[in-house]
Amino acid sequence: VNGAGPAHLGRLGSVGGVAHAKAEIYAGRGADGIGVVNADDAFAPYFSEVLGTRQQLRFGLAQPAAITARELQLGASSRFVLVAPAGEVAVDLPLPGRHNVMNALAAATCAIALGAGLDAIGAGLQSAHGVSGRLTRHVASGGWTLFDDSYNANPASVMAGIATLVLGGGEAWLALGDM
Repeated sequence: VNGAGPAHLGRLGSVGGVAHAKAEIYAGRGADGIGVVNADDAFAPYFSEVLGTRQQLRFGLAQPAAITARELQLGASSRFVLVAPAGEVAVDLPLPGRHNVMNALAAATCAIALGAGLDAIGAGLQSAHGVSGRLTRHVASGGWTLFDDSYNANPASVMAGIATLVLGGGEAWLALGDM
């Protein structure tokens, strides 16, 4: 998919169609707009191509990006150092999972594009809270933990939930219903 232009997207079926639709958002940016691109997305090169010479900020964990995280510690919360062109700030995100770190990087990148400072961004991320039914953690008196991930589940969120479930180590049980 890397470097896939519009001609190649049609061969990718609905995934290519979704990428093309998302690229329309980038194409509609004004000359002074800033495109925020997930560098870890398979379509990031295509989105950058669509942005052309317009300014863009890239975030990610796996691919080179202007906004990233280091010293990542995943558990009941997610601790990391947010790294940006203007500096670094330690973050204790009260949400579990690598996917929530990526969400935090996306939010931080948007805030940076709008001119927010790193201290304000760090404070905002540390005050974030989850949505009921999205990996809501319930600790029972018997010492076991239940993660409720029933809100609008889809294959990607199920995979993120499983990845978060196994972070705790030890015995884990997974119950799935209709999606």
